[in-house]
Amino acid sequence: LLLTIRTAETMTDPLPPAVRLLNQLFLAEGCIPEDRAQKVWESIDGQQHSRGSATSLRKAVKMSNRQLAHVNLEIRGVTVDGMTYFAIVNKDPDPISKLGFASCFTTEELNFVRLLLATLAEAPASRTTLCNLRLKLKENEKLTHDESLKIVNRLVDEHWIWPAPAEGAAASSPSQRRQTMNTDMTLAPRAFMELSYMLVDQFGMENSALPQQLVF
Repeated sequence: LLLTIRTAETMTDPLPPAVRLLNQLFLAEGCIPEDRAQKVWESIDGQQHSRGSATSLRKAVKMSNRQLAHVNLEIRGVTVDGMTYFAIVNKDPDPISKLGFASCFTTEELNFVRLLLATLAEAPASRTTLCNLRLKLKENEKLTHDESLKIVNRLVDEHWIWPAPAEGAAASSPSQRRQTMNTDMTLAPRAFMELSYMLVDQFGMENSALPQQLVF
């Protein structure tokens, strides 16, 4: 839907097919590391590469942002643990866009997610600790252990949280980090880019504690 929206200005300057495919990747993945985006971009932009007229990944992102701006969206980046990640986010979160995240959960699930994010805004916590936050919910909102674990795993799969790097360990991607119930989890780049308003305004996280966002 986002990629078919047109205005008088954008109709005269349509995005190249390769850039539209790149946007679809960002939408599908939610949050993607730059090295993976670069590999995919080189693959879908391969024909231009062979002609010696390749467009760089970041230039393609800038092209996309010119059109996404018409629907209050943009592709941003953030660097965490030495790696840069991209995501399509709302430029200026408004009440409607803020409801988008909340609408993905039931009332009981959302209250649990809020407790989880508030906890991780303070410090990393194990999966076990996060699952046990369900015990702090009101009696009529309680979740089972399996239900809470399912939500934790969903937040990992959707790139809102991820395993924290082990202290003193060599740099590695989150997917390479061992995950058990005792594994410490922490906020992931997508949360910093899309939920910064919640982390700061509602959970008391300092702006200085947020990774600097890259705008292209």
